[in-house]
Amino acid sequence: MPQNSVLVIDDEKKLAQLFVEILENEGLTVHVANKGGDGLAKLDELGDEIGMVFTDMKLPDMTGNDVLREVKRRRQELPVVVVTGFATKDGAVEAMRLGAYDYLSKPFNIAEVSLIAQRALERSRLIDENRYLQNELLSRYKFETIIGDSEKMQAAYVMAAKVAKQNVTVLITGESGTGKEILARAIHYQSMRGDKPFVKVNCAALPEHLLEDELFGHEKGAFTDASAQRIGRFEWAHQGTLFLDEIGEIAPSVQVKLLRVLQE
Repeated sequence: MPQNSVLVIDDEKKLAQLFVEILENEGLTVHVANKGGDGLAKLDELGDEIGMVFTDMKLPDMTGNDVLREVKRRRQELPVVVVTGFATKDGAVEAMRLGAYDYLSKPFNIAEVSLIAQRALERSRLIDENRYLQNELLSRYKFETIIGDSEKMQAAYVMAAKVAKQNVTVLITGESGTGKEILARAIHYQSMRGDKPFVKVNCAALPEHLLEDELFGHEKGAFTDASAQRIGRFEWAHQGTLFLDEIGEIAPSVQVKLLRVLQE
């Protein structure tokens, strides 16, 4: 996971030292390079230890935007702040277009540098934690971690592994307590949709009129008490998986609408 480490790339040694003093005062570890190439080499060497990058726009061997491109090629989500004393609107727009986290113009104040660094590092930590949790889910819901050694269960795992690779609607049947939801989650997390939402609806727990609203939502003013738009579970699960538990309990009128959605 990224540590509280910042990479500063600036050929002005006094300015680089100022960054060091400001950031170390915030309890951060600072690594300095005076050329773009040297900075990229440090990034390669230190890897995930670096949580963000400050790079000057004008360097002896390359531009700040060149550094930005190379950093993004190596670590797409790493926050990069481009610093320049030659601030132009076009330069700022280009840096942001290339994926810069922020754009800092000289002269700057200490509080501004500290605030940008803390926000960027927090973003880096959140991204890394999200990736870690996603990997934990993928590991937890591997087919081989599901308990069940019978011939029928093994056949179900093989079939589930096959459908996980396809963009299809899946019907899972079985007695209560046999692990239908666990299998559904395993299919989701091992599919191309694994990084998107897994949304569960207990169809047996809601009366007909509430279930329809839960699934499909409504627009503001659609009926008397519709004072605001409500997003349905289908929309919540967009590009992910919608798990309809106890689907056999759905009223026929809702089944018709559900079938139409699935067909379209």
